[in-house]
Amino acid sequence: MRRRTRERRGVHRRGSSERTFYIVVVVVTCGIISSLFHHATAVANPTSSSEAEPEPVESKKNATKRRGARNSCDLFDLRRQQGRSRGAKLRKVVSGFESIDRHAEELGSLAQRQWLPAHCPINFTLVTQATPERLWMLRWICQRWEGPIVLAVYTDRSTVVEKETSCGDRVDYRIVPATKEVFARHNAYPVNRLRNLAISRVKTSHFLMSDVDLWPDVFLLRRLQALAEAEPDVFRDPWRAIVVPAFARDVKTECSSSTAASDSQSTYRMAECHREAEQMPSNFVELKDCIISKQCHIFDRFNMDGHGTTDYRSWLRQENGVRDIPCFLSNRYEPYVVLAHTPDRPKFEEQFTGYGKNKIQNLVHLRYVGWKFAVLARSFLTHFPHHKSAARIQWENKATPPSQQQGADAATDVDAQHRSHMDKLYRNFLDALIAVYGSPGARDDVVRICNA
Repeated sequence: MRRRTRERRGVHRRGSSERTFYIVVVVVTCGIISSLFHHATAVANPTSSSEAEPEPVESKKNATKRRGARNSCDLFDLRRQQGRSRGAKLRKVVSGFESIDRHAEELGSLAQRQWLPAHCPINFTLVTQATPERLWMLRWICQRWEGPIVLAVYTDRSTVVEKETSCGDRVDYRIVPATKEVFARHNAYPVNRLRNLAISRVKTSHFLMSDVDLWPDVFLLRRLQALAEAEPDVFRDPWRAIVVPAFARDVKTECSSSTAASDSQSTYRMAECHREAEQMPSNFVELKDCIISKQCHIFDRFNMDGHGTTDYRSWLRQENGVRDIPCFLSNRYEPYVVLAHTPDRPKFEEQFTGYGKNKIQNLVHLRYVGWKFAVLARSFLTHFPHHKSAARIQWENKATPPSQQQGADAATDVDAQHRSHMDKLYRNFLDALIAVYGSPGARDDVVRICNA
């Protein structure tokens, strides 16, 4: 019971004294990072911030393999063949969560973990989702990520989604239409359905799951490919998640309200957005300058539980390869990760919609199953600056209870109850994970909570 209580502790509201403690920790941490960046010349010290970083080198053999986006080794097909050859019976599980039930059935039909065969090429796809008003960001993402991209777009049925021509044919668009009434309800945004749909279209061995407003640095894809060439075992294990550290550019601009559809319809505002895009750090050196100038910070810096386990101090000293994470500082850790495209991987639970708990539920699921985590050196994601969305503001304020609203309609009632519903759903999800996989604290194959 005590272990279960610790695993669920992340959903409880923190007191004011604890929030004050976290703010102090954040200020000290940011100061340390700025200081470390001043002395990071041993890691990277070119003569100017615009100087190009050396490109990773890969063999002609693997370069030839990667010219085609499709991966010639289909682990899903191998799984189906293995299941037929063994005549395995699926283990039926009814937890109330489809992502848990389906994954438990897959594990029940599997004799051993399906590793990526040595002859299979390793490559990476960027997977993301968005609504039409943020599609202008795709032009900048394509300049930074030269590989395949899968983009799920949620839109109302009357909107025509225009494809970004500068990306060529590298982007696979998946359009999910909705009625105007449903589309207008931000808490009905089917974020995990979009993620699952986009992942299902991946043709490479691995993918990076990100949000459209988190942009990769220009060397991320090539650094991943070079690492796969030099240390292929890092990616052969399908139960290993590679963490890409996340930062945020925190400035006030005319484009800070870029979540609004009016921005994409205003010539002036879009010009401001593109000017702001030019200031986004594209490599480690520019990130260093951005942090020293206090324009860039750790992503979601006032929520240390969310990304603190990445250990940014150690990351600044990490020159290459990956660094294993021995334990999580919090059960609320939710980094952006590179994952193997394998049937072993739990899907996102589609009951989580709108803002809140939609990404962390999948990260926790990975940990309960037995995934290991490691942090990638030197590369990163940067969050584009914009005002808080209406969904996040409502989440943080917990909204006004429907009983206190005057003239509240049914849609308002649903929105007002969204946070409490997601919190309850998440608690039930944790209970279901423990019931199916067992408590992480009682297992040696699971990354545990530090000092728990």
